Amino acid sequence: MLRRRGNLKTYNPEDTEMIKGKADANQALIYAKAYDKSIQSKILYGYLKSRRTFEKTFDGKTSIFISTDCELYKSLKKMERRSMKK
Repeated sequence: MLRRRGNLKTYNPEDTEMIKGKADANQALIYAKAYDKSIQSKILYGYLKSRRTFEKTFDGKTSIFISTDCELYKSLKKMERRSMKK
């Protein structure tokens, strides 16, 4: 529920969480529709999902061990090469 405090508009924390939840659900629906369009969209969706999970899971102090045959490793190496070229 929107409330006014002077010139400021504020929301209850519960309302804010509800808005975020609806936005997340809408995003998931958009991805789900796009996912079924083609093989390329499935690959892209998988990559975006993996990357989002990676960003949420690891911080700058986290160490991980992965195989050099792993797609994540290959992806990270490509990103590293691109950043070194800049």
